[in-house]
Amino acid sequence: MTVIKSCEANESGFTLLETLVAFVILAISLAVAVRTVSFSIHNSERSRIQAEMRHIARAVLLENSSHSTGQYEQDGHWGRDYSWRFSIAPINVKSTQNIRQTKMQISHDVPPLISTTYISFVEQK
Repeated sequence: MTVIKSCEANESGFTLLETLVAFVILAISLAVAVRTVSFSIHNSERSRIQAEMRHIARAVLLENSSHSTGQYEQDGHWGRDYSWRFSIAPINVKSTQNIRQTKMQISHDVPPLISTTYISFVEQK
């Protein structure tokens, strides 16, 4: 003979509604945490790319620093992810004719797409 035990009103436990509310709160908390981690990873990747772009700019500038007079332009690629354009041009200023503009444009050609331009002005001696 099988005996079925009935639940009494004073027994403790969680109702289905309380359990569902707890799961919804947990899901919202996890969604916020995942979004924060994703945003952090995106920002660190962007910072890494910008640091690489600065290193490329320095390397190209050192490589092309011998072009001290006249106008000069060069395009190139650094690996498969970066393209750059380097130019030197004299600038006519009324007080002196010995200033040149050095311009370096670097682009990250794969996502995330980032482009940076470095400009400097140098007085020639």
